[in-house]
Amino acid sequence: MKEGDLEACRAQGTSFDEFINGVELAAMDPKIRKEKIEALKKSGERTEWLGNALTIAGLLSAIPGLQVAGVAAGAMGAIGVLGQIFQARQERATDKNVDQLLKVLCIDEDLLDTIQNSIESAYWTSSDLKDQLADYISVTRANPSQDPMPDFTEHFVDWLNTHAASPYSDSDDTKIVQGT
Repeated sequence: MKEGDLEACRAQGTSFDEFINGVELAAMDPKIRKEKIEALKKSGERTEWLGNALTIAGLLSAIPGLQVAGVAAGAMGAIGVLGQIFQARQERATDKNVDQLLKVLCIDEDLLDTIQNSIESAYWTSSDLKDQLADYISVTRANPSQDPMPDFTEHFVDWLNTHAASPYSDSDDTKIVQGT
């Protein structure tokens, strides 16, 4: 796997489309969100994702300090929310809503607990995750079927082991491995 390839999460539950729809719902003004949900329910079109999207929106709304309202749509909104979830984990290691979102997003919270915050910050600034996520979103939006959640942990582990900005990439003795 080369840095940047987003593979499907092994433990599928919520699709990536449901996550993006949940972020978009959470970012809406509550009145507009309510109207949108009612319109979707009445239309009956592609509402199979609505339950999981509402769960995601609820989790996002329940995390203290998470700024979802007003986030950009698409890749920038999703990457912004991902970054905030990583940061929320760093700051509040026991928040049940953050833990649930990490599971949904296929992010190994134990790995985050073992990696220094400065290394995580380097990942956000030097990895190609933003570009890969933008590409993934454009592909998933063009595809009418539900797309799998990317394995963000695998991307992070690959970056830790191979990218020059990671202190682990220089070592032949210490490599980070993903749990099973």
